[in-house]
Amino acid sequence: MIDLTNFDPIKIGDEIAELESEAQDKLAEAKGEFASRSEKIAAILWEVKEHHPEHLKAICERAKIGRSRRKELLQIGRGSKTIEQSRRESAERQTRSRANKKARAVTVTAPASAHAAKKTDAGPTAKPKPAPSDSVEALAEFKAACDLWLPQLNERDRDKASTHVNSMFEKLRNSRGSPGQAA
Repeated sequence: MIDLTNFDPIKIGDEIAELESEAQDKLAEAKGEFASRSEKIAAILWEVKEHHPEHLKAICERAKIGRSRRKELLQIGRGSKTIEQSRRESAERQTRSRANKKARAVTVTAPASAHAAKKTDAGPTAKPKPAPSDSVEALAEFKAACDLWLPQLNERDRDKASTHVNSMFEKLRNSRGSPGQAA
C-alpha cells in the first residue's frame, strides 16, 4: 500500500509521469520490469482514486495518462484485471483493428476500380465488360470481405445480406436481357 499522508497532487502526478515514461522506455528491454512499474503506477492511481478522487483527473493529465490507459491501470490497481489479461486484450484489439483496416482498404479500392472501368472510350452510358484480371481481382476482394464480415453478422443481418446479394444478382440477370432477344 502507498502512503499518501502528505498528499500533493502535483508531486504524485510528476512521480507517475516519470514512472510511466520509464515504463514505456523499458518496454522493449524487459517486459517484466515494465509490468512491475505498471503495477506500481496502478497501485498509486488506485489509492488516489480511493482517497482523493477529486484529484485523479488532474494527476493523470499531468502524468500524460489518457482515459483508456487510466481505466486500464485502475482495473489493474483494483485487482479486477492482471497485466497479462490487459496485454492479451490489447493484442486482440490490435488484431481486430488491423483486420478492419484491411477490409476497409478492400471496400475503398473496389468502387474506385469500378469507377475507373466506367471511364472508357465507349462512353459514360455503356457498361464495359470487365477484363478477366479485373474480374478475378474483384472476386478475390469479394471473398475476402465475405470471409471477414459474414461471421460477425447475427442471423437476421445474414438474412439481409443474403437478400441484398440475391437482388444484386437478379438486377445483373435482368440487365443482360433474355436469351432470345437480339443484342
